[in-house]
Amino acid sequence: FAMPTDHGRELEALVAAAREEAGGEEAGWKLADVERGKPGDKENRKTSLSFCTLLLFFSSSVTLAFLLGWKLRAYVSSYHRADVGIRAWYLADRLLDETSLSPTELQAENYERRLSRLRRLSSRLQWDNCVGPMRRDQRSIAHRGAPLMFPEHTREGYISAVRMGAGMLECDAVFTRDGVVVCRHSACDLHYTTNILHVPELADKCEKRFRPGEGARCCTTDLLASEFKKLCGTMEMSTNESAQTVEEYLSVPSWRTTLYQDGGCAAVMTQKDFIQLSMEMQVKMIPELKEHDYSKIGLRSQEEVADHFIQDYIDAEITPSMLFPQTFNKQHAARWLSNYPIAKNTVLLYSPGGQNGKDSWENTYRGWFEELEGRGQPIRFAGLPLNEVLSANDAVGGSFSQTEPVKYLKQHGINIIVWTLERSGALPSGWYFGVPPGNSSVGSHGSLQGAMKKDADIYLLLDVLFKDVGVFGVFSDWPGTVTHYLNCALP
Repeated sequence: FAMPTDHGRELEALVAAAREEAGGEEAGWKLADVERGKPGDKENRKTSLSFCTLLLFFSSSVTLAFLLGWKLRAYVSSYHRADVGIRAWYLADRLLDETSLSPTELQAENYERRLSRLRRLSSRLQWDNCVGPMRRDQRSIAHRGAPLMFPEHTREGYISAVRMGAGMLECDAVFTRDGVVVCRHSACDLHYTTNILHVPELADKCEKRFRPGEGARCCTTDLLASEFKKLCGTMEMSTNESAQTVEEYLSVPSWRTTLYQDGGCAAVMTQKDFIQLSMEMQVKMIPELKEHDYSKIGLRSQEEVADHFIQDYIDAEITPSMLFPQTFNKQHAARWLSNYPIAKNTVLLYSPGGQNGKDSWENTYRGWFEELEGRGQPIRFAGLPLNEVLSANDAVGGSFSQTEPVKYLKQHGINIIVWTLERSGALPSGWYFGVPPGNSSVGSHGSLQGAMKKDADIYLLLDVLFKDVGVFGVFSDWPGTVTHYLNCALP
């Protein structure tokens, strides 16, 4: 950028005139201030320019790298961050609210142990102490989506669960009349989990159409997949068999909400829809193959049912680490483990009574684990209900014992998955926490009856499950609570 000679001379003349008019250098004009514009040494100017250019390039590169890094981080985090929602914080705020305990319970021998754990949890889970961002975690498992507030097994429920940090989604798998696998907890729950009774052309296809005083029964095997996809999911409802109208027949339990059934249609899902959504949201899948008589749709054996179920995951080229197929049926488990490497993480489910009401840990399930191990097909994951994992040693939740099934599974290196939290309304109600003696549905090995005093005690349970028992994961109807605990309360 050398200045032409003529221009240089003109500049020198202007400088001299300006100095003379202003009374010389002392009048505020400094020779150096003006002479910066004069042509100087050409090489010096080139060197100065090169340095400035290099500095500008370097600073621009750093800024660009920062912006790109920030955008990339935001892009990646959008798939893995978690928003646990207001319920988790509400429960954390109530951890030290012990007004539900009686004066006698507050003086109980083990109460100080309970209080010590609650204080520690409160210090870690409070809004000011639990600094984000939170991230999703595979140990936070969405039970049917987020059915505490969203219709179960629907797209809306699954997306909400992932946004709350669930790292695994469950699809309970059943079949339509044309053999398509769809997500429903039971093959015959359509009349109380969808709007089918309000869609006349589909209600007419039900195995048992609604009749006053008799109720209804609608199954996935009554519909083609194309017909099933026309349904809208609803909150799971209670039924009144003596009702005279459909409106009287169905009612939503008081502890569930219809806030998110605002006139829209919650989309029901085929298993292929479920797989696609899980892949898009980059979460693991923990589907459960439900048992049903599928002979009328041409599936004659449990092995054939197991094959048909797993094929969707093979077709989608799911990697084994992303899939945890569940079953209560030993035949399903044996079939998958012996024929399908994709199913190496098969989860064998255990519940007192089993699917036939007769199977127990001692006479059935323990033998299944031993038999499969003897075949060279060892089970690596077991799913147990909460009331078969822990038993409260007192009435205040001060200490807990692990059950015999849990001790056996841990001894044999089998990972334990627990179901289900936030399923049965406000604590201490619900089958999962144990029910009064004499009820045949109570867990035969454990019970938390009376030890859980308020909903916030969910965090106390999670602390025992993850730290004392060492479980692999926990199902919840509202996974934000489990995500909150995992992000803030575990070391």
